Amino acid sequence: MLFEVEPCKTGAATGHWNSSVALATIPVFNRSQMPFIVWGAVSPKITEQNFPNVTRVTPTLVNENKPLAEAIAKQGKIKKIAIISDTTDYGAANTKWFGDFFKAAGGEVVSSDAAAVGTTDF
Repeated sequence: MLFEVEPCKTGAATGHWNSSVALATIPVFNRSQMPFIVWGAVSPKITEQNFPNVTRVTPTLVNENKPLAEAIAKQGKIKKIAIISDTTDYGAANTKWFGDFFKAAGGEVVSSDAAAVGTTDF
């Protein structure tokens, strides 16, 4: 369904807590040249598009994962990890970035597994 936002009736928009929804709606706000503030979605793809009317107030999942992975690896107590995530874009992206940063800091990812949201039988 294609829809348009009328800038003369709406001054600005804010949202989303979900990156997939934000990525789907940002082009609509951009076409309307409406200011859009992202307050919860963490995908770096949201602001990599460099739309002039889109800004974020939360860090990206890259900003969240780097210091965590580096701190764990540099402490030296944990050298190997197994990652279990869900299969959403959020889960896959966090797995990628945390794993990449952990390996770059000297750690080893021994396995990485994902399950669909709601899975209870492992």
